[in-house]
Amino acid sequence: MTSLVSRTRQSPFQRRLSKLAAAHNYKARRLGQSGRTTAPDLARIYLVQDALCVYCSVEMSQEGVSFDHVIPFSHGGQNTTDNLVACCITCQRTKYTKNPQELAEWQRLIRYCIGCGGSFRPRWADYKRGFGFYCSRACSGRAGGSMSPP
Repeated sequence: MTSLVSRTRQSPFQRRLSKLAAAHNYKARRLGQSGRTTAPDLARIYLVQDALCVYCSVEMSQEGVSFDHVIPFSHGGQNTTDNLVACCITCQRTKYTKNPQELAEWQRLIRYCIGCGGSFRPRWADYKRGFGFYCSRACSGRAGGSMSPP
């Protein structure tokens, strides 16, 4: 009964932060990374940054805030408050598992499609594997179906 009472006293923002902290902690445990975050930790990060996205400086509402590990788990980052920043959902999805240097490189990256000549930014995974020469599947198909350069 007390858990129901405590849940009803939380604001929607507090409930959201609790779910985000639990998701971060679960993922860190699953991947064998150390550290633990709590909802108050996430609230503190959000307030210290004045509700501004650390990557693009857009003002974020409590419903639109996301939290990103600056050094992702895949690069050895830990689930600690000094590795977390508040950011907008768009920037969080753009960064994904890139470290800060890779993100800067990807933001500067412009390629020209060898099928149509238009400029585009390839998917990071394709670029890292040596692909990403066509702006779309349609251009790749017109060039003979190969995703690598002719």
